[in-house]
Amino acid sequence: MSDNPRMARLIEQSSLGTKAAKQLRASVPAATGREIVRAAAARSQAAKAAGSGNWKKKSK
Repeated sequence: MSDNPRMARLIEQSSLGTKAAKQLRASVPAATGREIVRAAAARSQAAKAAGSGNWKKKSK
């Protein structure tokens, strides 16, 4: 899932490392996975451009 050893270890230790999660990922064609990642990145960029990142800040 990741070429970064630290990231791979974190993924393995998280819920993404469970047998069920691995089976689900294996059932998705690589092209579909790439499209999901592309779409998520595009939404993230659009949210940043719109200033939607303020959800992390606590209101006073």
